[in-house]
Amino acid sequence: MVSGPVDLAASVPAGTFQSALVARIGQASDRVTVAESAAASNAKKAKKLLAKAAATVKKTRAKIGSKKGKKTITDATVRTTLQTEADSVRSAILALRGTL
Repeated sequence: MVSGPVDLAASVPAGTFQSALVARIGQASDRVTVAESAAASNAKKAKKLLAKAAATVKKTRAKIGSKKGKKTITDATVRTTLQTEADSVRSAILALRGTL
């Protein structure tokens, strides 16, 4: 397995599937950033944003394991690594949400 973060853009062949995955991860990242800044003033809003970010990461993980994901990412080890990375990111987001 790969140690450290996985570069999604380098692991997935270029195309619309890669663009969709990168966009979803970017959206989740933006929500986490906004939630961290909103946490001090409005914990409810921060929790909601973190829940949405976790859901986005979960959808991304499902998309990687979908039929199209299996056709696009032919290497099963890369696919599994990306899914494992998504799981760890999602659990970190949910842990952060639990601290609010």
